[in-house]
Amino acid sequence: MDLRSARIVLIAFSALTLTSCGGRYSYQNVTVTISPQIASIPVNGTQVFTTTTTNAPNVPLFDINGDIVNTPGGPAGSFTPGPSNAEGSTTYHAPATPPIYTATQIAAGFVQGSVTVTAHVFNNPNSISNWTGTSVTFVITGPVTAGISPTTASVKLGTTQQFTGYSVGSTNNALTWQVNGVAGGNTASGTITSAGLYTAPTAMPMTGTTITITAVAQADTTKTASSGVTLTQ
Repeated sequence: MDLRSARIVLIAFSALTLTSCGGRYSYQNVTVTISPQIASIPVNGTQVFTTTTTNAPNVPLFDINGDIVNTPGGPAGSFTPGPSNAEGSTTYHAPATPPIYTATQIAAGFVQGSVTVTAHVFNNPNSISNWTGTSVTFVITGPVTAGISPTTASVKLGTTQQFTGYSVGSTNNALTWQVNGVAGGNTASGTITSAGLYTAPTAMPMTGTTITITAVAQADTTKTASSGVTLTQ
């Protein structure tokens, strides 16, 4: 069920509740809180999230990363019972591995290895856009892994190439970038910034036309991902 459909279901439920309370069809100054505000959950772990709502019924609609999901083993986790629960709570089940998102999802604001759970309470059952929400973002901890993109590249001397890397599985997802095993690189093989921007040398290295870019997970330096770069004139 997508978020829009789930909201419509909740709206229908809320409309009955509001009608039975004297015909009011909107609430004012609604606030909703979600607890606990946690930093991390281990893989395959569970966490009960509860909500407190003022000036409206405590009938939250929960979502994960903006989607209503309830699929066991989902890549970002799942809920039991379902995402909408009149009791004001839900149990979140972490996935078996930390979530790894696509470039499109990253551009939309997703953070590698992290999950955001949001609780929505609707102020007006006649408008799916009139709701109050709050969220908590946490890291899924477990086996540390690292990744890099692209995995191969051809770069002209004196030009740049952007690499994208990730480390997941720890509350520390920082990377150290290396060029031919040297952190940050050097003038002979090229340099790389902490953001993964590689600048090729202006002259061909004496060691040859191929160099290696490596992203090293700071949480576990044995976890790395590499890309082979061919330098061209």
